[in-house]
Amino acid sequence: MGAVPKRLFAIVSGSSSIATYRVTRMAVAPDPEQEISSALLALDAETDALTDVWEERPGLLARLVERAEAAGCVELLQQLRWEAMLAYAYTSNAAIPGNDRSRFIDFDSDLLADDALDYLVGRSGHASAYVRSRILDFLWEYGGAARRRHAVDAGAAYLAVADLEVVKVATENISWERVGDAVVRAAQLVRAANQRATYRAVADRALSLVQQLMTSGAIRYVFDMALALVELAEVLTDTEKLDVDAALTEASQSFAAVDDYHFSRVALSLRRQFAASCKQTAAAVHDIDVAIVHTLLDEGDRRARGGAQLVASMAYGEALKLLEKIGSETALIAQARSAVRRSREAGMAEMTRISSGPIQLTSEHEEQITRVIETVSAAPVPDCFELVARHPALLVTRAEAERSDQAFRQASPLSFALPRVIMRSGGQVLAPEDPVQAARLQLMQTAIRIVRMQDGLMLNTIVERLIARTDVGPDDLIGYLDRSGHIPASSLPIIAQGVRRVWAGDWVSTLHILVPRLEEVMRSMLRAGGHDTMRSHKSLAGVTVEVPLSVVLDRLAAMILDDDVNFMLAVNLDFYGLNMRNAVGHGLIDMGDCTIDNVARVLQLYCILAGLRRSGAAPAPPPPPPSSP
Repeated sequence: MGAVPKRLFAIVSGSSSIATYRVTRMAVAPDPEQEISSALLALDAETDALTDVWEERPGLLARLVERAEAAGCVELLQQLRWEAMLAYAYTSNAAIPGNDRSRFIDFDSDLLADDALDYLVGRSGHASAYVRSRILDFLWEYGGAARRRHAVDAGAAYLAVADLEVVKVATENISWERVGDAVVRAAQLVRAANQRATYRAVADRALSLVQQLMTSGAIRYVFDMALALVELAEVLTDTEKLDVDAALTEASQSFAAVDDYHFSRVALSLRRQFAASCKQTAAAVHDIDVAIVHTLLDEGDRRARGGAQLVASMAYGEALKLLEKIGSETALIAQARSAVRRSREAGMAEMTRISSGPIQLTSEHEEQITRVIETVSAAPVPDCFELVARHPALLVTRAEAERSDQAFRQASPLSFALPRVIMRSGGQVLAPEDPVQAARLQLMQTAIRIVRMQDGLMLNTIVERLIARTDVGPDDLIGYLDRSGHIPASSLPIIAQGVRRVWAGDWVSTLHILVPRLEEVMRSMLRAGGHDTMRSHKSLAGVTVEVPLSVVLDRLAAMILDDDVNFMLAVNLDFYGLNMRNAVGHGLIDMGDCTIDNVARVLQLYCILAGLRRSGAAPAPPPPPPSSP
């Protein structure tokens, strides 16, 4: 969508003037209105065959709008604008657990006018399943009681979209998200419209996709099908219910086996929703709650063994809260309370040593740090890049930052009596007055302290060793990023130049090339997932601009469902974090900031994004992190 000229966005929204004079038609001259109408019919017929419908169709419609304006076709021009407005509308991903947002998040308010809605009613039998589903969904949501009856087939239309997307998808392709979105919307809408005859068709498609996804290894997307089946559980047979429960159980166990406890708990939470929809017994739901507790305890044990005691205490604490809500597992409650107390005491001791003065490394700590450096820097390609992205010793989680923040408060209470501030160029001090924002700033500052400790102890040395290796070069990293499918083709040549400057030791050029392109990579990932990255200008009618970075981070977080990744993006790019995007983009960065620390973190972010959902199979777990010195 970003390739569409800005003038076309203005034309779609109606800010450009319309020529109203009548053109005298000669017998031999073609009728421009008929030509444009024929072009629209041709586009409608070809839409379902487009590679990326909501990336390609809006721009093609905008060009028809431009032709209609030039020809003075006033009525057709207005209709084409409505078509384009709906094509440009931003929709949420329905296949996100816990997502209760409106399905249409951002669209031109002109679509709510009666004449626009009446026009959409006339297009409810659209030739394209994609367009038909969106029109019917919009009418169901905003058409009112009189028009809603025209939208009862919205679920069936989305089922047709799901079938079209399945043909396009591969296991390593983010298009599985679009399949999930279509199936969940189909289930929601057939249930809302009480289309009993279509219940079974949607349920059958979701069940067949569960089997396909489990077989292909794209287990993450089984969650989407489970969300759809939660809506339609009443039409499933007892055998089918058991099959769905077994698939979610297997998914939970598969993720837990590689220490991906977050997705393991997502699977169990969906099992719980499905059990409630199937009206299973209270005992069955209780057993699922206990299984969730065990994933939290297991995560705490793993973190504690790796030396991350404060993170472990967070997992134990969550387990204890859930157990107290359950109320009947006295032995597990005692175990969780003991684990929380033990891990907090160990974590406080670690953080007190860190905050009270220079870091004193014991021989055990030095051995652990050396082991991390050797493991990552000596790994073969592409394992070395994947370890840079995912090794827990080189990351900071939100939970770790929160627990560290609490430890710092207890170790140094006087320093926390002062207001939290941000120092900007020219000596400007920004102090958030909102307590929530002040706490958020403090959390980011704590995370930055941890990040800089990791840089000095491990990550900088790892990057230097990778640069020095004779069997690893910039082309290896460029190829790794390219193969991920997340790097826009237009950005790759520029990113490649930035990567080559890393091997040249040119930190200034590296940051100025790679930091701005990082934001475009994230926007491209959003667009690939069916999310628009444009918004209407607040004061210039008809002008559309890119959404700000904060919105990109929020929408990406809703899409990738990995809080550790989202937190690392925020720590490096957010206004309250290292704020590298703003510093580079606005020319505020100075030579003192053009360091290997920042270069290493930017490279890590590229590797993290490249590794997202490249395969349905979960990666092998990295070695445990070292204990905090």
